[in-house]
Amino acid sequence: MRALVLNRRDGGRGSIVRSIEEVFLISRFKIIVVALLILFFTANPPTQASELKKGLDQLTELFKEYYPRARIERGADSLEVSYKCKKSISVYTQKEELMPEPGGLHCRISLHPGGYEGEERLNAEVNQFYYEKLTLAPYSKSADKHLLARLDFSANTPTDFKNRYKSIIQGIFPEVEETAAEKSSGKPNQSETEAELTTGIEGGDASDSKKVYSGRKFDTGDLFMWKATRGDDVVYLLGTIHVAKKDFHPMPQGILKAFKESNHLLVEVDVTDPDSIKKMKEAEKGIEEKYKPPERLRDKLKPDTKKVFDEYLAWSGETWEMYDSFRPWKCIEALGGAIPRRGDITKFSGRFGIDLFLLKEAKENEIPVTGLESPDRGKLFALLPDDVSEARLKSLLLDLKNLAGDIQEVFLVWRAGDLKGMEELDRRKEREIPLLKKFHKVLLDDRNLIMVDKLMEVLPKQEGPHFVAVGSAHMYGPTGLPAQLEKRGFKVVQMEDSLPSFAGLDTATINDDFKPSPGPLLERRLQLYKTIQASKSKGIGIAGYMNSFNWLETRVKAGAGRDEVKAGVRKIEIALGEQYQPFIQYTITPYCLKLEKLLTEKLKGRSELKEGVTLHCTVGDDGKISKVFVSKKDKSKPEAKKLARDMVLAMSPFPAPPEGRLKLRLEASSDPDKVEAYVDGFVDYKRIMEDLQNRIKQHWHPPRLNNTKHAIVMFRLFRDGHIEKLRLVRSTGVREHDESCLQAVSGSSPLARLPDGSPRCVDILFTFSYNVHRSRY
Repeated sequence: MRALVLNRRDGGRGSIVRSIEEVFLISRFKIIVVALLILFFTANPPTQASELKKGLDQLTELFKEYYPRARIERGADSLEVSYKCKKSISVYTQKEELMPEPGGLHCRISLHPGGYEGEERLNAEVNQFYYEKLTLAPYSKSADKHLLARLDFSANTPTDFKNRYKSIIQGIFPEVEETAAEKSSGKPNQSETEAELTTGIEGGDASDSKKVYSGRKFDTGDLFMWKATRGDDVVYLLGTIHVAKKDFHPMPQGILKAFKESNHLLVEVDVTDPDSIKKMKEAEKGIEEKYKPPERLRDKLKPDTKKVFDEYLAWSGETWEMYDSFRPWKCIEALGGAIPRRGDITKFSGRFGIDLFLLKEAKENEIPVTGLESPDRGKLFALLPDDVSEARLKSLLLDLKNLAGDIQEVFLVWRAGDLKGMEELDRRKEREIPLLKKFHKVLLDDRNLIMVDKLMEVLPKQEGPHFVAVGSAHMYGPTGLPAQLEKRGFKVVQMEDSLPSFAGLDTATINDDFKPSPGPLLERRLQLYKTIQASKSKGIGIAGYMNSFNWLETRVKAGAGRDEVKAGVRKIEIALGEQYQPFIQYTITPYCLKLEKLLTEKLKGRSELKEGVTLHCTVGDDGKISKVFVSKKDKSKPEAKKLARDMVLAMSPFPAPPEGRLKLRLEASSDPDKVEAYVDGFVDYKRIMEDLQNRIKQHWHPPRLNNTKHAIVMFRLFRDGHIEKLRLVRSTGVREHDESCLQAVSGSSPLARLPDGSPRCVDILFTFSYNVHRSRY
């Protein structure tokens, strides 16, 4: 599995490292990408005790760096670290355990004989309701020991910390060998030489599951998002999914583009805010969570619900003792915490959900965040009548056995932008359990009105556009947010995903005598025809595209509906857009280069700005500069910050942006080498990383070795794709191997251009991992 890590800086001051597998999120000045290219061969290197001491030393320093106030207890072959922890009763074991609070952490590392034989899932972040657990157990055959490392951490634990933690643990016993169980089997091992590069991202797509309930079968490009306008007010309404898999990202470009344009994010509750988390927990205080002995949950449930619960326990292997003490509403929470342990559901996590992605992006780019609800909303569900809570419990128990399929259905409906399909998913449950209507009234209808009232309250107080991101179920029906905004005078339209760019393709000279058949999307089909014909000038074979286009025209003549035609047009556009990608003419990057030249001229000679000041600003359609502010992470002197802001404001207006209103990040400096202008917000680097992986893969020819080796090289990638400052950061100790890594990078140049609107350059940290394993027959 590929690991890609980004190191982002503000003008060379400080850094935040995050996992690109989580969100493909890159928005800062310097970016470090780590790509693990793994080759498998046969070996059996010895494990040295010094490696364990070195690893524990590195871990100790890591914890001190991120958690300087943590309690650290160190032994010869063990380490325990705790920070902001308290003893609580586990919802799984019903025993008192030390658990991390928000922002806290608890780590236990110890050496044990033999291989790991426990029941905990290894190498996976497992949801534990209030926190997450990561268990690693690397094994050394030469020492016949394994290192058991358990890390309990809160949701807001830095990703770069976790990546470094895992890297250190796995580096203590780096050899990849047969397990203790395999060693005792008595079967012979045979050596085999393999060469495999693991570069793909985990597959699987919800679109392969069931049909959407409303019957829509086509990917028309409709988003589960609406744009609402009223006078100068612009509000984007996005229906979110709270959990997802890592391969869900990057999200559709249409969503990211709208978010990039927005100046205000509104969510249900800001779950990244420690105060909100604290209030959410405090809200449940005083509400009875458990029965008083000898009362038990199983004795309180109706016979049909108890039967469903018995069937669940038989299926899951759990026991009544795990849940008997809880009241129905608390039992639902406990069961919800167990969901991520169920089969394919282990791949889903709130860390990859839309809400958390947007919150993290907003915090990175200093976009204001407003909660539409009070953090104590949880007590609404805790105070529901017992019969309604029991209905919720029964519904959840029935769903748990096929939860993976149900989630896939939700994703399919969401990807299709199918509002009716989303509503039908809930209506079906209401038909099965009528009492759920009362719950849905509290869950959806009542909360929708609260959220819309809050939105109306903050609109005049905060600069827009405003981006509202709440659960997808809050969008449908007469009380849904789109309908509620229409009642308040807004014009609301469903949005489409961004179409492929054909920038610079001349279609004006194409003979327009061709007349598409009357029917849906007439103008768009005419433009598609011209685009196909004009693509011939780029050397793109158009015969296949014309065959598809002619088939589409026959469907139009046969009376095909708008959805079918729209899907057909979009399919051709996307396929053609992929081939046209190398020819796209950038517009934002040339504009940024023009601004960099202007900034260099205006700021030269100002010694106060030599180190540079990082600014955010918005450039309007007419070039007028607004919303200029200094980054909160900028460490410049106050007088330098004020001077930089005043001088940039004095340059207003800038030249008009090529594609309308634009949010930028500026590095205002009197040093020409530090001056920079680039897009403020999400930039999708997925394409260049794939290109980087593929090119270096083709050029890497390492010598065959008998043990695991790791080499790290660094180079600087510029906007036009050329590289500079290639150097070896970590040597394998084998000159031929080190040279093969350097040659793989140098022979790959030039790489793909950085995306339109990117910074001047990015620093790439590329790790070559030559791992060794033994194949058994």
